[in-house]
Amino acid sequence: MAVGTILPFKGVHGYCDYWDKRIQEAYIENGEYARGFTDMRNSIENDLRRGTTDSNLVTYGEPVPLSYEDAMARKTFLNMEGYRNSWNELQPLLASLEKVSEGIMPKDVIKPTDLEIGIFSFERASMSLDAILSLFCEKDKKYYPLQDGEELLDKNGVHLLTKDGKLRYKIKSNGFDAVLEQLIEDGVKRFSSSNKKSFLRKEKAPRPNRLIRLFILTGANAGQPTYFAGLCGIITAIYLESKGYAVKITGVLGVSMTINHKGQNQYGTRFSMIDLKAYDETIDSLSLLYFLADSSFFRVRQFNYYIAQQFKFKDPFDDGLGRMPSVSEFRTMLFDKVKERDIAEEKGVLYYFFGGSEITSMQSAIDQIVSIVCKAENDNREALQRLGYQFEPIQPTSDRKVGDVDCP
Repeated sequence: MAVGTILPFKGVHGYCDYWDKRIQEAYIENGEYARGFTDMRNSIENDLRRGTTDSNLVTYGEPVPLSYEDAMARKTFLNMEGYRNSWNELQPLLASLEKVSEGIMPKDVIKPTDLEIGIFSFERASMSLDAILSLFCEKDKKYYPLQDGEELLDKNGVHLLTKDGKLRYKIKSNGFDAVLEQLIEDGVKRFSSSNKKSFLRKEKAPRPNRLIRLFILTGANAGQPTYFAGLCGIITAIYLESKGYAVKITGVLGVSMTINHKGQNQYGTRFSMIDLKAYDETIDSLSLLYFLADSSFFRVRQFNYYIAQQFKFKDPFDDGLGRMPSVSEFRTMLFDKVKERDIAEEKGVLYYFFGGSEITSMQSAIDQIVSIVCKAENDNREALQRLGYQFEPIQPTSDRKVGDVDCP
């Protein structure tokens, strides 16, 4: 059984408010934890006075904060040019993933409908086209509806014809002569369709395991960027939602060190998990990237919260802030807490865990995006097969390769 704790939070604001209050309490107590906040602030200020150095770019992200106050005042991700460049760099990958997905999952189905929704299909309507008939009056050059005229008959009750064989009518309202012709509007002959199902509606391919929860470990060890794990999470969520999934994003922050466990000092890990996006919410990339990818959040605000965490649990004070835990450590502890019923179980949801020091480059982000997407699609393929859906045989591995990563 893993030694440690997991504190759950709803949203970034709730998370920050909670630890800001613990910081205030520590300052009131004015002990070693309060001195730890002051020492950390002085260290950060010394770093930032050097400006945009290579070291500061890695440690605090781009743009490098102007000061400690500037870093703490941030609320959204500011390096939009870098994000756009990353997005453009990943477009070929996402296009390749789309092709792989088509080989694994059933395609979206286009179905005809008699409801006037979706896209009008001229092809379907033209399967059974009929001319729209009307009464044309030469005298006023107008078309009248059929019900506005009355037939002209001879003494034997036979419908009278013009010299060129058109049926003759008289307009009831004005007595003008008219003939039966196809309606012409703006120089175009008008038709109607007797095919009621002339509209097409796109139906998403079914996915039994439609709910996906992404647990993204935020932060990295010293000397490593925090950007790529957050980028990986956002791009993965956007892609999966485009495929019909509902995605929940949970950020995870953790530190391993000597902690106060049941009154004794033991080595353990403390985690916070923050729900950043619910299944039914839209993706706010700027806010999410600030929490998940901005190094200034992690190495300024979050470092303060790690000391506040020591204060809350009365852990031994450690200004070194311990070490970054692994993704597998969090996954193990989470499932332990679910078994102990400290954390609610979510049934029918696909869980994926990634981030931290395991994703610190574009290539590692690409590998993780492909891994999650392929796993989700294959899990759903297997579920659909159990429900009786039929699939074409999966193509050879070489046809399903995306970059250097395979969809197994």
